Amino acid sequence: MSSSIQTIENVSSVYLENTRNVHIYLPPSYHDGSKHYPVLYMQDGQNIFHTAFNGQSWRMHQIADELIKQGEMEEIIIVGIENHPTERSNEYNFYFQGDPEVDVPFSTTPFSAKGIQYETFLIREIKPLIDQTYRTKNNTECTALMGSSMGGAVSYHIGFRNPDVFSMVGIMSPYFYYHHKELKQDISLVNKFSEKVPLKKIWMDIGAEEGPLIEVPQVEDMAAHLLELGYEHEKEFLFQIDHSGKHTEDDWAKRVHAPLLYFFGTEKGNAVLIDLLEKEEEVGC
Repeated sequence: MSSSIQTIENVSSVYLENTRNVHIYLPPSYHDGSKHYPVLYMQDGQNIFHTAFNGQSWRMHQIADELIKQGEMEEIIIVGIENHPTERSNEYNFYFQGDPEVDVPFSTTPFSAKGIQYETFLIREIKPLIDQTYRTKNNTECTALMGSSMGGAVSYHIGFRNPDVFSMVGIMSPYFYYHHKELKQDISLVNKFSEKVPLKKIWMDIGAEEGPLIEVPQVEDMAAHLLELGYEHEKEFLFQIDHSGKHTEDDWAKRVHAPLLYFFGTEKGNAVLIDLLEKEEEVGC
């Protein structure tokens, strides 16, 4: 038995008025039975299995294969939704002009806010397509969402806005602030939710060497806020600082096994995750 990757080309969206490809990882046993599988939806799908413009990839299929082979993770389906080449920054953004929580007007950024449309596309078009085409466990308990950079920020917003659809959210190297060079000021791109929502597990991380666009204190602040909302450390929420982490697909590939184990780990995988986290100096807040 071996895993496979399928591609649904030119998936059209009524809500976004554009098309994109969607890549689907099917686990080793998929074609040998009638079993149904949990699903992880991921942003920037052209980079998670395939080589990106910089020659790097998340290598999600290889990492999942290895974790499954070692008995550390249950078999899952992974759905990589390609970003739109000219609309990514807009579709992954949720802020609106005039939001009272923004210190500097959102209109001073180069982005428009199409996050609502993208959220609707994901929930009303992509998820039904996947559930109808593949043998998924389509209930909330078995459905996760993950992304990095702006993909991490949009995963955060969609996950917290829709805990009835997604029970697990992976937020890697999130792009929470836009640095305005002329104003010499950071403009918040993140909504801080004021109440705890019923998410089962939240993973958040940041690399210490990511550069000026993604700063550790900004992400630490959000991690502290989630703890203040009442998410229980380790059981419901894990935060990790990768002290050598940069803002690249290679770096996300090096640590993505941790959120995979957190979300979908077997008993053996949970032991591996605990051992991994105990070796880190900074996990949690």
